[in-house]
Amino acid sequence: MRGQRLATCLLGLLAGIFTLNGCATLDKDECLNADWRIIGYEDGSRGKSLNYLGEHREACAKHGVAPDLDLYRQGRDEGLGDYCTQRRGYTEGGRGNKYQHVCPANLEGRFLAGYRRGIKEHELSEVISKKEYELAGLRTSVEKLEKEHADLKAKATADETPEAERKSLIDELLALEKSRATDKRNIQLLELDIDHLNNQLLDMQERHENMLSK
Repeated sequence: MRGQRLATCLLGLLAGIFTLNGCATLDKDECLNADWRIIGYEDGSRGKSLNYLGEHREACAKHGVAPDLDLYRQGRDEGLGDYCTQRRGYTEGGRGNKYQHVCPANLEGRFLAGYRRGIKEHELSEVISKKEYELAGLRTSVEKLEKEHADLKAKATADETPEAERKSLIDELLALEKSRATDKRNIQLLELDIDHLNNQLLDMQERHENMLSK
């Protein structure tokens, strides 16, 4: 229910209809029937900082309910035990999420070990995406140049084209062919580069999975 409400709030923000009541972390029924240990566990397992309790306090104050800090902390600590793992760190890093420094000292090392690996893979994925975007642009450019080349060639070889204009068209054709050849070479280089980076990313992912399975 809480996740559904957060999604609704996000849609409201995007639609420009944000309201404080609609985006409270807890509604009236949840405040009145709150199990603060469970709420703390849910927040901890999602990597929420202790400051997030302030949002619950604000949401429930209008209903005359105050959080039980001791129960919330107990539940949150249990949730952090599930969150602060190497696998979860890897997932968070792989998504490019910022680490909020919520893990206790005895768990932070294993979380960060996965997180740093995930971040490296995320950064590599970003590089690949940019190169793929560049590649798509070059392919579009080649398609455009080939169409222009075909149109110019048809005009240059037409019987009714004056000789002086034909020479000018031939010069344009040569320039187009040069640009097209350059783009095609760059496409080949980019394809090789992307293949290499994809293989590098796959190797990183496989090595991490092998490490987790040990």
